[in-house]
Amino acid sequence: MAAIWEKKSSSRSLSQIKKNTAATAKELVKTNAHLKEINIEMKSLNLNIEEQNRLIQKGIEIAQESLLVQKYIALQQDKDRIYNRQKEISKHNLEQQSKYLREAFFQLKQELDLLKKSKVSNLEKYLSTESIHVMLDHHKITTKLTDDLFEKQLIQDSFNKIKEIRNNSLKELNSQDKSDIKLIQMIVNNEINNEENKLLNLQNKRNSLNINYKKKIKNLKETQNFSFILKTYPKIVIKIK
Repeated sequence: MAAIWEKKSSSRSLSQIKKNTAATAKELVKTNAHLKEINIEMKSLNLNIEEQNRLIQKGIEIAQESLLVQKYIALQQDKDRIYNRQKEISKHNLEQQSKYLREAFFQLKQELDLLKKSKVSNLEKYLSTESIHVMLDHHKITTKLTDDLFEKQLIQDSFNKIKEIRNNSLKELNSQDKSDIKLIQMIVNNEINNEENKLLNLQNKRNSLNINYKKKIKNLKETQNFSFILKTYPKIVIKIK
């Protein structure tokens, strides 16, 4: 059912939110990795500085102390710049999310108005609302998605409009329409079950292969009969070396 609405403008805008969030997460992972490197280097420098301060207190002159301190300060400045960059990334992500969210629900409002006024069958209207529900569930859209009251209202208004169209079309469905809906639901559920079974079978097959492989490795490690090893497991002998 999701396919009915996936090419609509509202669906494309919601997909942009997901892409933008993924890109932001990727960027933050990079900056966090850089921060980790800096923290490790700063910790090392701090230990060196502490050791040199201890020697100075004993009257031993250390020429490199100022250089270490300067490097430590430079690293702290780099760290501060990365923190500021992370704030900018997060701020940009929120701005983009708000932009795409407003676009999506502005477009969805127009699409729902057209759907409500359209001359298509009640069955098609009903299936369209089901498709929209699937789309919104897929993108985890609820009023909790945002703290902005205007955006919350946009989302709630859309939910109310979807419910209105769905209920009105449901009342007008004839017996054939209801039979068609049951048939569609059976087909969709069967496809879902088939996909789940395929994934489950694939996982079971992988688990079985892992168990067999571990068993073979165990046998190889325990046996002292090298001619048996070479004859029975020639392809995996190399992996033990």
